[in-house]
Amino acid sequence: MCGAELALRRRCDRRGARRHLRLRASFTDRRTWAQVVSCGAVFAAISAGTAAHAGPAQVQPSLAPLVAAISPAVVMIEGPAGSLGSGVIVRADGRVVTNKHIARIAGPLVVKTVAGRSWSARVAAVHDDADLALITIEPDGPLPILPLGDSAAVQVGEWVVAIGNPFGLGVTVSVGIIGATGRSLGKTGPGADVFQTDAAINPGNSGGPLCNLDGEVIAIASSVVTVGQGIGFAVPSALVRELLATSDRKAVPSGP
Repeated sequence: MCGAELALRRRCDRRGARRHLRLRASFTDRRTWAQVVSCGAVFAAISAGTAAHAGPAQVQPSLAPLVAAISPAVVMIEGPAGSLGSGVIVRADGRVVTNKHIARIAGPLVVKTVAGRSWSARVAAVHDDADLALITIEPDGPLPILPLGDSAAVQVGEWVVAIGNPFGLGVTVSVGIIGATGRSLGKTGPGADVFQTDAAINPGNSGGPLCNLDGEVIAIASSVVTVGQGIGFAVPSALVRELLATSDRKAVPSGP
């Protein structure tokens, strides 16, 4: 290994060690955590090798371990007329993030996981400026959850994995990159900027997570340009944090 490649590998290792400490708390199952770490480490090694040697294309590793680790926390949301969209469990107390345009559908909502568990859900909060909503379920046992990533650190060209329930077919995975950040789509305000991605987002994917290769939710799928190809949009996780913070404040009992 040449000196430049060794130095690059060491920098990747140091950055990875810091992220591991933050992420590990979100994955209580050791086998699941090992799968996420393994997948992220392989991609980091390939990236380091590609940066040091602009040689022939290398064989990409399987994303199956990563998908197996994150898909249990992805849910399908149904209404009176059938499938509405997707969501992701982000809190062990039963809080699920989805889109505002899904949560506002009239009638009762039902949340289903890939493992076949289901619950009735109610709308807990909606974001004032973004297409985001929190719905809550009453868990009857431990829930799989996904951690939120740092959307401010996302760069154009990063690999992402989108998981959702397109056309009511069931949980489906697609892969792509971040094509652009800061897209306003003609809107203004603090919730206007969204990510653009070419990971497939179809009707039913709305509300599902857009994850990085560390298994973190960096955005929530929201919309797609139907007359184009590979142009989808997702709401950054920073706005999900805002919505969760608002929900937390409302949950605090007021004083006497």
